Amino acid sequence: MEAKHPKRLAVLFALLAAVCLSSARSPACAQDVFLRAPEFDGPQFDSPADFSEADLPETYAPDDGEYGDIPGDSPGTVFGPQPQTQTAAPSSSPAAAGGGYWIVSSRHCGSRHDGRPLNCPLRFYYVSPDRRIHISSRELFAGSMPPGSPACVLVHGRFPSWESIVMGSSEVYQWLSPEMSAAPAAVVFFTWPSDKPNTMMLPLDFAILGRRSEYHGSHLARFLSMIPPGHPVSLMGHSHGARTVSAALHLRDGGEVDGVRFGRAPDFDRRVRVVFAAAAIDNDWLNPGQRFGLALSGTEYLVNM
Repeated sequence: MEAKHPKRLAVLFALLAAVCLSSARSPACAQDVFLRAPEFDGPQFDSPADFSEADLPETYAPDDGEYGDIPGDSPGTVFGPQPQTQTAAPSSSPAAAGGGYWIVSSRHCGSRHDGRPLNCPLRFYYVSPDRRIHISSRELFAGSMPPGSPACVLVHGRFPSWESIVMGSSEVYQWLSPEMSAAPAAVVFFTWPSDKPNTMMLPLDFAILGRRSEYHGSHLARFLSMIPPGHPVSLMGHSHGARTVSAALHLRDGGEVDGVRFGRAPDFDRRVRVVFAAAAIDNDWLNPGQRFGLALSGTEYLVNM
């Protein structure tokens, strides 16, 4: 999903699909269940590619100590050009049998040095099978998962823009969906601000984005804690996305990343499987006592490619 060529990673994402399906077929998930489509009452619009996060208000206030909905926006709003006719969101659609996927964004949260609060509310979007993008919430995300179904979380590397995430995630999901139809799984594309600063000095850009991807591991760790208990998680990180995943896993066991420490996550015993592709981390950073030395302590297994 890097830059303009999302299909280049399709074969890598297929490995994540295999990891997710192996989680879904575990004894805890062997029952015949289906993902439930969130129900939205808002107007329907076409073409999610025309939706921009810049349309949303610059708001970062915490919500009652929790990481709730986007202040000023209502779950159910759908962005894109208005069609000739408006229809209610279908309550029964292919999503009820496993269709549709999620985008969870921390792109608006900047970095620790921007003065943005760590509890910047994450933004949840549900992309329905008709490729419409709905502003949603973590409650609707959690409510769409039947007991025991896995969450498959994909984290991109450096340089993708929001537009490429919206379009690329759709292409990748369409490629993965035949495999995912064998078992229920919530597919989530986690996106962080990876398309700036563009200083035209690549070593400097790589260094800045490396630190930023690491910091956004704190937001990924927060998102993982929002997944209801009893759901296994499969994570795939590509390039700097692997650094984001490493930081999140390190934080979940009480480690410190860029001055941030959460303490051990309450759901630390959750089943977690990981795939790295072209990981932008040093070869010793996962060793005990190193930069992300606690990342593997709660990981069932890791495949590094």
